[in-house]
This record gives sequence, structure tokens and C-alpha cells, in this order.
Amino acid sequence: MNTDRRRLCRVVSGLLLGGLGGCTRDGTETPANAANRSATTKTDRASTVALSGRIDQQADTDSPARVSVELQYSGPSEIELFVGPVAPFSQPVPQTTTRPYPILFDPELGPAGSDLTDENGCWRSPTEDLRVYSIANRVSLASGDTLQGTYAVVSTRGEGCVSDGEYVFRDTVTLSPSESELPLTVTLGFSSGRLSTVDAISGER
Repeated sequence: MNTDRRRLCRVVSGLLLGGLGGCTRDGTETPANAANRSATTKTDRASTVALSGRIDQQADTDSPARVSVELQYSGPSEIELFVGPVAPFSQPVPQTTTRPYPILFDPELGPAGSDLTDENGCWRSPTEDLRVYSIANRVSLASGDTLQGTYAVVSTRGEGCVSDGEYVFRDTVTLSPSESELPLTVTLGFSSGRLSTVDAISGER
């Protein structure tokens, strides 16, 4: 560290009663600034991961409604993600379960060999015992790479189909090497008994 910078650090420290400006007596980075730099790196890395969703088809007599959820990475260098059993989104049950609610169904989240069934115009999950196992799959992504999952939108067993309204599903992926968690949110909207909207975002809502 040169004499001029050492003098400037002393002035800043004296005026503001602290080691501001990233200066210490020996010129090393302060713990606070190191933490801020780490947090900024995590934020920058998270901002390069984008989530989107779309309706692929509406329900008919042959098959249930289906949606796709896509995660795209746009950072400058390769990144590793730890995702659940169904990339990129592995949360089949919404936060609100006090009314007939939708399920984002994938065979990996239900019993092997189970079939979806049509009951009086409502496509049903073969089970409500859907678990997200604590198995993290490691996925490497280069800039421009995507992860896409397709899910059947079905309802729980019981009377009636999915009630109109919005249903919020929340999941997370882990970014490596920072080991920071990135929230993922998918919102399904229903109107007049039909799937009407899919909204998907990464990061805090």
C-alpha cells in the first residue's frame, strides 16, 4: 500500500470514527467489506438465473392440462445448481390447501406406475401422498443453457375440480460454489374452472 493511500485511509477513519473505505492499519480488507463483496457476488449470480412458465395445453377428455416451467442461465461462466428430483421445479403442492387445489404432477413425485384419472371432467392425482425427497441433483449450466420441466395440472381427490383463484408454489435451488439458496415461485391462476395463467419468477417476489 503506498504512502498516499495510507494517509487517505487514516483521514477517512478519523473523520467517520471507523475503518470505512475498506482500510485497516495494514491495508487489508475489513471483514464487513468482505461480507458485502460476498453478498454482492451472490446477488449478481442469482440475477443471471431466470424462471418462466407457460400453458402447453388445456384439459380435455384425453389428457389433463399441462404447463412447462423453464429455468435459463445467462451468466458469463459455467455454474452448478443443486435441484430437486424434477428439474427445475420440484414442489407439487401449493401453499394454500384449504380448498380443492391444483397439483403440479410429475411421475417422479408419485408412486411408480400410477395413472391420472378423469372423474366427471376433473383430472385427479393418483395420490395425495406426494413427497419431495431430500435428494439434490447436481446440474452444470453454461451461459444460455436451460432446464425445462413439463407438469400435468391435476386436482386433489374429492368433490369438485380446482376452485377459482391463484395458487402459489414455492421451491428453491442452491447455487454453487456460494451455496446460496435461490427462491423459485410458480403461480397458477384458475378462472371459470379452467387454468388461465402461469407466472414463474426466480428470486424474492
